[in-house]
Order: sequence, then structure tokens, then C-alpha cells
Amino acid sequence: MINKNKNKNIAFIFARGGSKGLSKKNIKDFHGKPLIAWTVEQALKTNIFESVIVSTDDDEIAGIAKEYGAKIPFSRPTELASDTSNEWFSWKHSVENLDHDFHYNFVSLPCISPLRSEEDIINTINFYEKNNFDLVFTIAISDRSPYVNMVEFNSTGEVSLSKTIDSKKIYRRQDSPKIYNIVPSVYVTSPKYIKENESMWSGKLSGYEIPISRSVDIDTYKDFKFAEMLFKE
Repeated sequence: MINKNKNKNIAFIFARGGSKGLSKKNIKDFHGKPLIAWTVEQALKTNIFESVIVSTDDDEIAGIAKEYGAKIPFSRPTELASDTSNEWFSWKHSVENLDHDFHYNFVSLPCISPLRSEEDIINTINFYEKNNFDLVFTIAISDRSPYVNMVEFNSTGEVSLSKTIDSKKIYRRQDSPKIYNIVPSVYVTSPKYIKENESMWSGKLSGYEIPISRSVDIDTYKDFKFAEMLFKE
């Protein structure tokens, strides 16, 4: 098993050219800079990364990423950049094509989370290194719970609560287990884990909690405007 405490850190930013929810999302102007620039600069400001690498199929994204200090050692294949592509296989592609030994922490920083802080990045890596998990990602407490205010339809059109505990229904939110949202802000794992598995969920996973105020991820125009509003505040 790799000794995590002696590993270096390499940041990876996966940014494909196509985006159906918000056109050219990854390079859309966000408070004076392309969206991807915020993540590149966040990674560099931590001063903990040996390299900040962008994986993209798009020449314009690659050019902007280089301008802000990222490296583009390889191109992302078209088949890994479609709307239906599983990003796990883009992770595999990056690990396999990076000319580096496997003694480093693989840190994915999606550029759709510009409200993350440098502290979030550093703390998530520290949590991964201090614990025995194969992969750690950022989470935030959810304001909704499948135990209380989420329902599912059955075949007859009747609805029922999505989840119960031992068939017992919960009627008050404060009585339900804590539920967290996955926040696509920071993911930390090892290249060995990526290479040897066909899914992120194959091993032991855990989450590092960040504040709700930094948990917005941009997928649509509405998300983008909400993130802009929070950033101003």
C-alpha cells in the first residue's frame, strides 16, 4: 500500500468543450475571468501542487488554461468528451498518459465550483492522507431529506416516502439521519486506485464537509447566476 504521507500532489482539471446546459460553460466570464481560470489560480495559490494539469478536447479551453498557468501534457480524446461520457474514464486516461510514477495524490478540481476556497482543497487532501479511504470528496449538508420530504411513485400512481428506517416512517426532519449532497469541488484519490478500478464507488469512500455557502456547482444558467450572486456577497 502506498504511504500517503510521502506523496506529492498533482491537480487535475477536467474541462470538455461541449456543454448542453450552459454553452461554453468552462470558459464563460465569471466576475472578470473565464470560469476555468478561477480553479487554475486556486490550485496554484495553495502552493501544494507539483503540477496543475488540464484535460480537455477543446483548443480554446487549452489556450486559456495555459495562459493562467496550467499544463496541457495530452489531449482528451473525443470519445471521452461527450455528454454521455463517464468522467472516471477521463481520469484513467490522464493517469495512464501522465509521465510520472504513481506516488502522488490525484486531486480533481472541477471548474464548476468556483466558490471553493484554497482551504477546502488543502483540508480535503489532509483528511484523505490522515484516513484509510480509497477516495474522498467534498460534501455539504442537504436542506432536503428522502426520509421526510421526498416521495416516489409506484406502479399504480401512489406516492410514498423515498426512505424509511426499518419500515418506520419519519415525520419530523430533526428526527431523520443527516443527509449530505456530493459537492463536485474536490476529489482526492490515488492513481493506483483509478487504474485498478472501473468505478469511483469500487472501494472505501468518505466525504469532507464544506460550508453550504461554498457548495454551489454550475450546470445551468440559473446555477451560474446564483454563483455570481453568492460570490458578490
